[in-house]
Amino acid sequence: MSFENIVFFCNDEFLDVDTTHPSSSYYLMNHNLLRHIDLPFENIGFFDGKVENLQDECKRHEQELSKYGTFDLLLTSIGPDGHITFNKPGSSLYSHSRTKALTFETILENRYFIDDNIYKVPKISLNLRIQTILDSKEDAMTITGVENSLALSKCTEGEVNHMWVISVIQLHPSALIVCYENSTSKLLVKTVKYYKNIGDSRLSPPELYINDLNNFGFFQSPLYGSPSASEIRLNNYSLFPNRPFQALPGFY
Repeated sequence: MSFENIVFFCNDEFLDVDTTHPSSSYYLMNHNLLRHIDLPFENIGFFDGKVENLQDECKRHEQELSKYGTFDLLLTSIGPDGHITFNKPGSSLYSHSRTKALTFETILENRYFIDDNIYKVPKISLNLRIQTILDSKEDAMTITGVENSLALSKCTEGEVNHMWVISVIQLHPSALIVCYENSTSKLLVKTVKYYKNIGDSRLSPPELYINDLNNFGFFQSPLYGSPSASEIRLNNYSLFPNRPFQALPGFY
């Protein structure tokens, strides 16, 4: 696979941190991805946290991105307070790329990259505007760890709220959230079941379940025979006492 014609942008950066420092967003992306692929350096866009005029730097980054319209694919993650990039709680949902003061929780999270010393962690960041996130054609978000479970709940079950910036993803036309099971601990049980059922139906067509289960003899019913694919899909592949996989009325 070649990345020669791909354009890549970093979403945020710490103030006054050189791109060669392990805490730099650019350094992390370069160390883990960019240096391993054939992406030309001129196709990489990133914030420079060492410039004097930060507002001009934010405008420059936004203008560079606007040359390409918007992201075809945006990869994001969140923190326990529900932030996207460094758009922290209370951020305007209509803001432009800008500087943002970091919360104490974020400073604690990032101290490991800077000598495990909270006093060395920058207090200001440069980050992508929220509207750019919403304008992306596709957004794929990863959520891991029980510490992010409340944020996931606010994202999927709560209302759109600037105190939980993650909730703005509800307005995105094509967003995908990939999460570990432990990060769903604050979700309602019916929410987890709902999304797991959707995932199951997408991963394997119902016809495959019919074939597999028939091989084990689950449908040897002289009265009813084998159920249809729609009956399996609608009932979460559950057996009913009177008829295997009987379809529920009103769900067609």
